[in-house]
This record gives sequence, C-alpha cells and structure tokens, in this order.
Amino acid sequence: MQLELKKQKKKTALLQAAYELFLKKGVPLTSVGDITAKASVAKGTFYLYFRDKEDILGAVSAAVLRQILEEGYMKMGAGRTDSFTENLIRLADAALDYLQQNRGVLEILRRGGRMPKLSREDPLWRSLMRDLKQSEGQELAGKSE
Repeated sequence: MQLELKKQKKKTALLQAAYELFLKKGVPLTSVGDITAKASVAKGTFYLYFRDKEDILGAVSAAVLRQILEEGYMKMGAGRTDSFTENLIRLADAALDYLQQNRGVLEILRRGGRMPKLSREDPLWRSLMRDLKQSEGQELAGKSE
C-alpha cells in the first residue's frame, strides 16, 4: 500500500509539474527534463509513467477537460431547471467561462486534446447523465401537457 501511494504521488507531481510548465513556458518549450526537475524526480522515473512528452500532454489535457466538466456540472446543478436544453446550456456556458478565465489552458487542449476517459461507472459520468436524462424527461413531460 505504501509503495502504491509513493507511485501515485510521483505521478501526480509529474502531472502537476507538466501542467504548470505547459502554462508558463508553453508546450513546445517544455522538455521532459524540465518536467522531472520541477517534479523533483529522476528522469528515468518519468518513463515509468509516460512514454514521452506527448503522452503526458494527453494526460494533462484529459485531466483539464475532466476539471472543466466537473466545474460545469457543479454550476449546472446550482441552477438546475426542468429543462434539458437549459441545463445543457448551463453546462456549456460554465465550460466556456472556465476557458475564458484560463486562456492558457486552450494551448494545452489544442496540442493534446484528449477527452477524459469517463466510464459509465464513473460517479461524475453517472451523475451527469442521470441529471440530464431526468431534465430531458421532465422537459418532454411538460411539452405533452
């Protein structure tokens, strides 16, 4: 258990370092050596978790997209209505607001845009789909009345 925790901490440190460097220096000017130095791990450790810079870029972009989805879902939930369309618009608006406030993230997404891997068992996915389907059902029920 202790070993798994150490591994997870190293991987998290690498992801955080890559994210910060991609934002600060840009993706093209960030090297694997920069990432490992910032994460305070040996360069060989990087390759235990990622094939190359493109691989970690994909992982960072997936994490960013998941964060955007989580924040959008929370904002959608705070103003949830019975309208599927309105709820979907709230989700999209929240995503656009996030990107407008965090413009540097757009470069990461442009270069490494990989959708987060959300399985149907993922709690975020299940909650989002449940809520959207519920509002869709309520919207359709309202139209038939």
